Amino acid sequence: MSIFDDKTYNEMDWVSQAVEPIVSSLNDKLATFPNEFIFTNNDIARLATNGYSDLSITEDQLIEHALRKHMNADLSKVEAEIVNAYDVVVDGEPWIDMTRNTLEGGTIRLIKTTDHFDEKSLLGMMGKTGLHKLGTLDTRRVDVARVNEIIELIGGYDALLKTKSIGTKCQGIQNALGTIMSLNKWNIRNVDLSNRVVEWVYLYLQHGNLAALTNFCKFKVMTHEGQAIYSVQEEPV
Repeated sequence: MSIFDDKTYNEMDWVSQAVEPIVSSLNDKLATFPNEFIFTNNDIARLATNGYSDLSITEDQLIEHALRKHMNADLSKVEAEIVNAYDVVVDGEPWIDMTRNTLEGGTIRLIKTTDHFDEKSLLGMMGKTGLHKLGTLDTRRVDVARVNEIIELIGGYDALLKTKSIGTKCQGIQNALGTIMSLNKWNIRNVDLSNRVVEWVYLYLQHGNLAALTNFCKFKVMTHEGQAIYSVQEEPV
């Protein structure tokens, strides 16, 4: 078996291979979260008195509170798309009776608005987390030789090789990868892989991580086939 074989694609049934669906762990995460969550008076009171002088609560605060406290979700690892899959629904005119510590007059619920992210949505997520990481690049620690190597591997951006500014080169790499991911020019069919591809670039530029470079090189070789890519035989980074 070649080191450039896509094991995930090879293990798919023939129907999936023909359809080439986009996959993402986001759909797996979303499936583990409940369809509905009903806020208690304690939930509302805690948020309303948590440093907000006007006792106001935003919809985002309600959703984040439910995900963090009652769905055991680490928000630092929950992508914004998960948060956007929920809406707050207010029934009646709920208010808190502080003397009896109860929520009266109605209910406040969190409801899941979608069971899964469709292909169009997943395409829009390609590389986003990785690009955010790449945006934190400290160009003071980046070696020009590594930058030029990545520019050559990406291909099609030779003008970036001519500039002497590390900052311009790094911004050019970020813009190039942003365009490639938004148009899915490399035919990636796994959102998680798309983010790792960009993160490999970050790790090599920022830290000189050779395993990350190896992974990116393997991936780039696979793109020359023009086929859907689900996985790379990765080296631990």
